[in-house]
Amino acid sequence: MLSPVLRNVTEPDLDGFVGALRPTRTALLSIALTLLLGVGGLVAARPAGAQEPERDRVNDRLGDQPAAWNDGPSLDVARAAIRARRLGRDNDLERFSAYAEGQVHYLAEYGDQLQDQAVRSDRIALELRWRRGVGSLQTIVGRRHVSWMPTTVEYHIDHLSLVVENFGDRIHIGDGDEVRDVLNPVAPGALDFYEYRLVDSLSMRINDRLTELYRLKVRPRDMDRPGVVGTIDVERRSFAVVRLAVTFTPSSYVDPTVRSVSVDLQNALISNRVWLPAEQHTEVRRQMRFLDLPFGGTIRTSFHVLNWDLDPPKNAWIPMGHRVQAVNDHDLKTYVGWLTWDPDGDPEELRADSALFENIRAEAVRVVRGHYLGGTSRLRLDVPSFSSLVRVRRAEGVFSGLGARYDLDGHWTARVHGGYAFGAKHGEVQGGLDATFGDLRFGFEAWFDRPADVGPWDAASGFLSTGGAVFRGEDYLDPYFERGGRVWVARPIGGGTAKLALASARQESAEIHLDPLGDDLPRYILPIQVGRDTRVTVSFDRELAPLAGSKLHLGADVDLAAFGDFDYTRWVFDFTATPTEPDATWGWEGRGGIGLVTGNRPIQRTLRFGGRGTVPGYQFRRFNGEQVAFVNLALSRSLFHPWFRLRALGALGWSHVDDDVVRMVGLVPGNPIEYATPDTGGLRPALGGGVSLVYDLVRLDVARGLDDGIWEWTLSVNPQFRAPL
Repeated sequence: MLSPVLRNVTEPDLDGFVGALRPTRTALLSIALTLLLGVGGLVAARPAGAQEPERDRVNDRLGDQPAAWNDGPSLDVARAAIRARRLGRDNDLERFSAYAEGQVHYLAEYGDQLQDQAVRSDRIALELRWRRGVGSLQTIVGRRHVSWMPTTVEYHIDHLSLVVENFGDRIHIGDGDEVRDVLNPVAPGALDFYEYRLVDSLSMRINDRLTELYRLKVRPRDMDRPGVVGTIDVERRSFAVVRLAVTFTPSSYVDPTVRSVSVDLQNALISNRVWLPAEQHTEVRRQMRFLDLPFGGTIRTSFHVLNWDLDPPKNAWIPMGHRVQAVNDHDLKTYVGWLTWDPDGDPEELRADSALFENIRAEAVRVVRGHYLGGTSRLRLDVPSFSSLVRVRRAEGVFSGLGARYDLDGHWTARVHGGYAFGAKHGEVQGGLDATFGDLRFGFEAWFDRPADVGPWDAASGFLSTGGAVFRGEDYLDPYFERGGRVWVARPIGGGTAKLALASARQESAEIHLDPLGDDLPRYILPIQVGRDTRVTVSFDRELAPLAGSKLHLGADVDLAAFGDFDYTRWVFDFTATPTEPDATWGWEGRGGIGLVTGNRPIQRTLRFGGRGTVPGYQFRRFNGEQVAFVNLALSRSLFHPWFRLRALGALGWSHVDDDVVRMVGLVPGNPIEYATPDTGGLRPALGGGVSLVYDLVRLDVARGLDDGIWEWTLSVNPQFRAPL
């Protein structure tokens, strides 16, 4: 039996390309979690019609009633697929060659706000030559990559190539460092180890050919043993495996930091003769075993075989065994034979991959009937952000907290987080329960003395907010406290995600409980209107395909309040534009927002903007209004990639309020004079410039408001990477 893992690799062939091939845990501890998964399969079958007697016997036993686990028809299909795979090695194919192109994405999961944030994307072109009884040679002929932030991710060699001759009887992934020695569900002996259930008969168009399939669910008889969980699609004529979409039981994972591994292998009947690989998708998700940090590392590979040749030249040299080599660095970088569009970090491509693997995991959860499938511990310490662990705020003083997360099963997750604000001398607690069923997500949560921000547009990361509070008494928030809860439901709609929530909370004003280290006094805290705010919130967000070198993210939040102490509506729309290629010489990005508030709106639901995060060059959140609009754009040029970029800034803001809002916001007792300017009184422009450093992670800007503005210096973190801070 040929090994499914490409172990016989000649190191000199890969010098300067792959580097070290063993994963390191240091990268995990330094956020750049390292791993790359690449699996593939080749399931050969006899030509159509070669097993017609067995096919007819099996088909005759299949009735219209739903099959049960391990009933006669289910086992007949599984047994026929195992036999077809074994006999498929005896077809008349002596040699073939193929050409494939693939994408390898390294993604950072930054909490719920920024799933699938691309950190690095590699594009790979490879040529495969195979000969029966001898082996195969894969040559990586093209490679390019783009990085959005520093990373030391290291790749196993089988992540950068196709797996030939299927998985073999035993499945190994990541050179056996992630998954090792798992029995293939269509290997000899699998009938005694796995359970099978025939769930569907369907038709699928594969390479312009309508193919009739059986779909089998598969799971281990003992869920505590290493095994696969998922579905197998089997062609009805030859019983060849057409698609294998599975994940694994927790005991399958060798490395305890592996949270899940998902595999989707799709094969095609080539020249009506033999089944060969067509598409190969894999995903490895990693996280600390006992600590649920606000980020995780995900490696996704996606290979598409574009050309097959079943009669290549016989004199082409092929080594004994399976080997991978690469051409020299210069030829890799200058390769021009690409046949597919290059979607490095494209949001549509990443969203499609996310949906594919979410469906595989969701189907696996249904197959195992509520068993826990995660590779990490079910109970973990939970740190939603570093600011939830420790922070300094004007209204709290020093805050320290910690949380816990428990995965009940594949659907339900419980979370709780609590801490103590030493300046305000009170505790803060929040917790909830959420669930995922296919595309549908829902949950409920409750909180006690949780801080909230008037906003609605955030201005700084939690880390810089703490630094500003400690040294200048400015945390870039307008805080108040809430006690209440909400229920919510979310699902994908129209290429984005829609969310509906019902919340009810009693809101109270905050007070200053901080003495900064510097000479500056803490900024005044805006008093709010005390009362219960009960509202329905409808949200929608979507990331669009790149436009003029930047990808766009659109968001909308609509609040409708009518059942509590306030009666109002608030409509907030925003967009962000971020560069698709950080190594491009020129790039642009932007942020903009539109807001509208009506009715008996309390102070805490007004629209405040100005200064950092919206229109720089004016006092922080100097303006507010019933109608608000602003746009903030930046044009940048790389001078020494990835270390240094120059930035040119421009912003424009406008707002309008009525007299009652002037009295409500501007004439609160003790309110300093700067809060008595409720609207912009026309357009307020600003211009500025700055630099960005180290993959555009850290920015230093200066801007001046051109209409009664100020000079404002701003140190900030790229907004794409604020969530975990």
